[in-house]
Amino acid sequence: VRHDRQVARRRVLDERVDQGQRRADEPEAADHDRRAVGDRRDGLEGAPVQDATGRVVRWYGTCTDIEEMKQTKDELRQERLMLKTMIDSIPDLIFIVNPAGELTQCNKAMLDYCNAKQLSDIAGKRPFNLLWVENSEQQHKDDLAVMATGVAVTDLDLLSRDSVGTPTWRHITKVPLRDPQNVPIGLLGICRNTQVLRDRQHALERQD
Repeated sequence: VRHDRQVARRRVLDERVDQGQRRADEPEAADHDRRAVGDRRDGLEGAPVQDATGRVVRWYGTCTDIEEMKQTKDELRQERLMLKTMIDSIPDLIFIVNPAGELTQCNKAMLDYCNAKQLSDIAGKRPFNLLWVENSEQQHKDDLAVMATGVAVTDLDLLSRDSVGTPTWRHITKVPLRDPQNVPIGLLGICRNTQVLRDRQHALERQD
């Protein structure tokens, strides 16, 4: 253990030995062992041995090198951050619902559309209620059907409203999500605003 942490570490271990408490450090709070090539993160775990009267007579412990595990966790955290940044940069409304059809995740565009500051403001709600779709109840049933059958929907166009209440056409994609055992765990929804494209098409048709 690093010299600057030896005193504090010894104090904690002495207290736990006296009290007969088990010792199990989480990786985030693990000690660092100074090596020639740099720091190594170690996970400490141990348990006391008591006699018939309950007095602690011995304490066994293990020290495990968790540097590789810690690096893997750091890499996964960085990948999640990059993925979230990428999804939040997409202007389409993107959301995920659980098997009950309730919203659990969404991108920044969806939050902005709903005038929500954070996910908890809209979590648990049905997404098509938030999108001001007239047949939202039917869309909810369709979401459940997509998850049950595992068949994606990629050609759905619905009339909804934008954030200020203007009627807006959106192209909807629904993709079922399943775990490695093929059990439904949710649905990914993507809503793309196609109103501008429709207006341009109508304008060209009028010119003809």
